[in-house]
Amino acid sequence: MRVAPKAAAGLGGAVAASLLLACNAIFGIRDLRFEDPEAGGGGASSGSGGSGGAPFCEDGDSLPCYEGPTALRGVGSCVEGAQICSDGAYGACLGSGSPSYDDCATPDDEDCDDTVLACTGDLLASRVVGGNNADGLDAVAVGTDGAVAITGQLVNAIDFDGINVVCNPNNGITDCAYVAKLDANLDTLWALKLGPCSTLDVSDLAVDDEGNVILVGSYMGTIDLDGQLHFGGFGLSIVVAKLAAADGSVLWSRTFDGNEDQAATTVAVAGDRIYLGGLAEAPLDLGGGELAASNGPSPWLGVLDTMGNHVASLGLPANGTINDLAVKDGQVLAGGTLDQALDLTSLGGAMLPFQDAPDGFVIELEASTLGLAWAKSIAGVGDDLVDAVALGPVGDAFASIRTNGIVDLTGEPYVATASHDTLVARWAADRTLLFATPIAGAQPLGHHLAVGPGGSSLLLGTYENVLTLEDTILTATAARHAYAAKLSPSGGLVWLWSLAGSVSEGGDLWVGADDQVLLGQIFRGSVTAGANGWSTNGSDDALLVRLAP
Repeated sequence: MRVAPKAAAGLGGAVAASLLLACNAIFGIRDLRFEDPEAGGGGASSGSGGSGGAPFCEDGDSLPCYEGPTALRGVGSCVEGAQICSDGAYGACLGSGSPSYDDCATPDDEDCDDTVLACTGDLLASRVVGGNNADGLDAVAVGTDGAVAITGQLVNAIDFDGINVVCNPNNGITDCAYVAKLDANLDTLWALKLGPCSTLDVSDLAVDDEGNVILVGSYMGTIDLDGQLHFGGFGLSIVVAKLAAADGSVLWSRTFDGNEDQAATTVAVAGDRIYLGGLAEAPLDLGGGELAASNGPSPWLGVLDTMGNHVASLGLPANGTINDLAVKDGQVLAGGTLDQALDLTSLGGAMLPFQDAPDGFVIELEASTLGLAWAKSIAGVGDDLVDAVALGPVGDAFASIRTNGIVDLTGEPYVATASHDTLVARWAADRTLLFATPIAGAQPLGHHLAVGPGGSSLLLGTYENVLTLEDTILTATAARHAYAAKLSPSGGLVWLWSLAGSVSEGGDLWVGADDQVLLGQIFRGSVTAGANGWSTNGSDDALLVRLAP
C-alpha cells in the first residue's frame, strides 16, 4: 500500500513520518512509505523511494504485524510477527502465526484456543473379526466419513453382525477373499465374499472420496467378480476392482496377465486417479505399452482413472518390488526393495547405489505423469528393506526401514541390535533428512506407517523378546507381540501401545483427518492391551482397534 497524503507533507518530514509510523502500527498497514510530492514523487511500490523520493524507514527498523484472526491475537501460536525495513520500505510480515491443526504430539497450542492437547492413545472402539477357523486381515482403509473398509482371507464362514459370509471349498481350496465395510463405530454396513473359492488374494485396498472401495491383488486361473469373469495367464495375474460404496457390488474390474507371475501389492486413491504398484516377472502392459523390466521380478507403478483406464505407468529395470506407496498434493512416494542396482538415468536421474541384496529404496514421482522427482537408496551391510512410506502435511516424506546390519542415514552408521531393527525416517520438503528414529529389539518389524494431519507418524509392527524405543522397553511373554508407536513431528516418542499375546505379522494401520488411529492385527487365542482383552472365535482372527490421538 502506498500512502502519500498532501497534508502530511506540510508537517515536515520527521513529523509526517512519525504520524504515518503510528498509523502503520495501529492499522497493520504493511508497505507504508512517505513520499514528498514536491521532491519528485513517482516512488515505486518496491520501496526504492522513486526519483528524488526520501525513504520512509531506516534499514533494520521493525514494526509489529499480525496476519491471523484479530480475536485470537496473542493466544497460543497466533503470535505477532514483524516487518523489517529494507531499502527504505517495510517488507512482508514475518513470524505471524495463524490457527492450524492442533497436534497433541507438540507442546504448542496450534489452533489458538488457549488449550494444549495431550496425547493418550486411549481405546475408543474395538471388535474381533473371524469365524471358527483361521481367518486373516490384510488391509484396512478409512474413508472421509470415517467408514472403515477391511479385507482378508476367510476359511469356512464369518458372521458380520448377521451377514454370514461363507466360503464354499472348491477343488481343494479352502479359503476365500472377503471385503467388508464398517461404520465409524466398527458396526457392519456390508460384507461379501469375492468370487468362488479361488486363489484370489487381495493385498491392499483404498477408499475414494465417494466411499467406493478400490482393491488390488493377484489371482491364478479364473475368477468371477460379481458376474465379471476373468481368465488368467500361466502364472499369477493382477486384478483391480472398484466396489460400490453402498453395498459392495462390483462396479468394474480389470485384470493384467502374462506368461509369468505378476502382482499388485499396494494401492492409493487421490481425487479421480488410482495409483498402484507391485512386481512383474515378465514385461507388464497396463494399457500404455510394455514397461521396462529386468530379467527377473521388477518393480512397477501405474495410474488409472476412475473407470480403470490407463493414464500412466512406469517400470523400473531392476530386480525388486514396490512394497508401499502414498499420494498427496501431486506427489507419489513409493518404497520397496532391490536385489541389484537401479539405473534411473533414462528418467533424468542417476544410478542408485547398491551394496548387497536386498537393499531398500524410496522414489518420489510427479503424480500425473510419474516423472522422477527424487530417489533415495537405503543400502548398507546386511538386509535393508523399505516396508512402508507416507507423505506428511507439508510435503515431507516418511519411510519405515528394516535392517539387520549396518545402515547410514544420518552420517553416523546405525548398527542393528537384533535380527531386525526398524528405523522411522522423515525427510523435509527439500528432502533433507530430519530424523531417523530407531526401534531396536528382536524383530520389531515395522510393516505399516501412517502420518497424521499435524505431522506425527504412527507405526504398527510386531516384536519378539524385547523392544526398545528411547527409554521405553517392552518385553514379549509369547512368541510375538504387536505394537503401535506414535512419534512426534520431531521423531520423539509420544506413546507406545502394546498388544500382548500371540500375534502374526498380518495387519494394517490408518490415521484419519481427526488424528484417530485405526489398526488391525491378526492374533490367536487371547490378547490384552492394558486393562482390555480380546479372544478369538477360532484359531486365528483379526482385531480392529480405534485409538485416540
